[in-house]
Amino acid sequence: MKMVDAQTYKLPERLESIVNSATEARYLREGAQEGVNLQLKRSASRFYSQKGIRDIAILVDPKTFLGDNDHQFELRLIEGENNIYDALARLLEDGDDFGVAKQFYISKLNEDNKAKYAAMLLEKGVVPDAPADNDNEAQKNAHKKLLNVAGVLQYANALELAVRKGDLRTARKLLKNKAPGILANYVLGDYIVRNMTEAELGVYEHIAKANRIFAENTIKQNKLYELMDKGIAKHPLGKAYSLVAMHELYSAQSAESDVDVTGE
Repeated sequence: MKMVDAQTYKLPERLESIVNSATEARYLREGAQEGVNLQLKRSASRFYSQKGIRDIAILVDPKTFLGDNDHQFELRLIEGENNIYDALARLLEDGDDFGVAKQFYISKLNEDNKAKYAAMLLEKGVVPDAPADNDNEAQKNAHKKLLNVAGVLQYANALELAVRKGDLRTARKLLKNKAPGILANYVLGDYIVRNMTEAELGVYEHIAKANRIFAENTIKQNKLYELMDKGIAKHPLGKAYSLVAMHELYSAQSAESDVDVTGE
């Protein structure tokens, strides 16, 4: 694999376009989870009608989105996003593009964003295999922590989805049936709220955020992101998920750095 020039590296245009498309597809899907409206349908129709995206992402004419019911529309957005990742994975099958990009992005991400990167992959089901019987205890313990973190992230993601949908019934059920190790108390000032009656969705959102922060801190403190390469290698979409996550986090980190420098 060729070495990357940290001063001049830029993601190849053919990859950057589809990586940005995957990010936009996620925004549309999450928007539909919060509530479908005509404006969102029009935005999705315009996005999936673009040259190069429709051919890889959607099997029907995007103009039909406007006549879909909410459930059909959400399913089409899920399908579109999945198809974009499939196309990206095919592009990354051969050559050095992924290795070069990963070498650059990982070297640039700070510890917080390396933890977020690992969390994003775990939420996509990118998990390394368990260590072999003859591996040392440190490797086995690290893998166990990673699985625990994956469970916490799965819970946080499910609770966040319930909040986005305004689904109090599911949110209450998740809180009631939480697994061991899940943070379930939300500290508000000097009070711990256990029986939520007001602003329930806001409270559930904070509980999900607390669990996500806990998971990311666990990853960072134990450098569990160093285990993710094996998970990427075995998952059919591992490289695609990894590249989109790294690109999103690096772009956000760079934007924050620019604001810090300019003071704007």
